[in-house]
Amino acid sequence: GKDEEGGEDQEAPFRERIAALEGSGELPAELVGAKFVHVRVPLDGLHAPSRQGSERDRDGGDVREVREDKRVAGSFAVGIMEQVHDFGPGGRVWDASVVLASYLAHTYTGGMEGQSVIELGAGCGLAGIAAARLGADTCLTDKAYVVPLLWANARINM
Repeated sequence: GKDEEGGEDQEAPFRERIAALEGSGELPAELVGAKFVHVRVPLDGLHAPSRQGSERDRDGGDVREVREDKRVAGSFAVGIMEQVHDFGPGGRVWDASVVLASYLAHTYTGGMEGQSVIELGAGCGLAGIAAARLGADTCLTDKAYVVPLLWANARINM
């Protein structure tokens, strides 16, 4: 299938992973038939620092701050299952998690390799999954009843 921009259907790999989990019996029962959300973590229009530091002026006098920016383009996809009935507020994608995922992608344009991230109260896990997709060693946490949702969302994205 095609997406709305005429490209390949980017939801398909996530839906295939969900089906594989369901077929193997690994998908928690409360997630069978859960709503699937395809989240594009946008990078378009963001600017990321390509060089920061300080340098002396041409006369060798005052030190000034230097920041050169480069434009970042594109986005990356994260597949998330939502299920508010069994998981309450932790079972939905909140706008703040999309903003945080975009912020991480914007701030860590070279990736997050070597970084450790713990997301407390992760809910669906969007921000933590975005950090992991950027290369961070990530731990997602929430209340025990939300963990099956976190586990499933991590599985379909890795």
